[in-house]
Formats: sequence, C-alpha cells, structure tokens
Amino acid sequence: MNTRFNICFTDIDGVVSVPRSHWDLDAELMGRLNRILEATDARIVISSSWRNLFTIEQLRRMFSQHGITRRIIARTGDLNHRGNEIQEWLTENESLVRRFIVIDDDIWQLEEFEANGRMIHTNTALGLTEQEVTRAIQLLGE
Repeated sequence: MNTRFNICFTDIDGVVSVPRSHWDLDAELMGRLNRILEATDARIVISSSWRNLFTIEQLRRMFSQHGITRRIIARTGDLNHRGNEIQEWLTENESLVRRFIVIDDDIWQLEEFEANGRMIHTNTALGLTEQEVTRAIQLLGE
C-alpha cells in the first residue's frame, strides 16, 4: 500500500518566528501551524534557512516543545533557490505527496507556487494568521 501525505513546505522566520517572540518559535503561531497539521494529517518539510542551522532531530525537538511531534519528515536541499529546492523535493518524492502547500513570508523565488494557488504568503511581522490557517486547511483538503 502506498501512503501519500499532505505536505507543508514550511519556512520558520516570518511564519512561526516573528519579532514579538524575538525570532524564537512563537507558541501562538506554533499552535496555529499545529492546527493545520492536525486538521489535514499533514507532514512538514522544512524549507527555511533554519534547515542549515539545525539538524532535523534538533528541529523535531524544538517543534515538539510546542506539541508538534512526528511531523517533520524532511528538509529541502541546497540549490540557492527556494522554489527549485521545493520542486526538486516534490519530484524526488512524488509518490509520498497527496497535496502540498508552501507557507512562507517571502514570495521571491516562489512565484510559481503563488501562481498555481499552493502558496500561503504570511506577513513577516505577524506570522501565520487565523485566516491563513483556514486557507491552508482548505488547500490541503481539496
């Protein structure tokens, strides 16, 4: 049996780490991300630059402190172009993907995902909003 997952390509800064939390993981925003994951049974692929600062295990521990457990399955590669990194991961892991979204505060290099409706574009200062949570759940539930 081939198990397919909903995938959230997740940036961290400007999504769940914002100025008000001094760029640490913000408990409220992590709770919002967790609601997306729980509602859609989604998995996370880290597309943030944090993937180069911390190991997957370290990120899993950090996220688990906010109730997000067993959700981070991978990180994107290093091609110096976030859109290409995401596309490469999708191509290499096509058999794992049911639906996907990209959650990021920066649209640069991600225009193709915006154009095809798979992008949740957050405000850097605010992070993930309730409206964006609703939209993400809709996109992964289509």
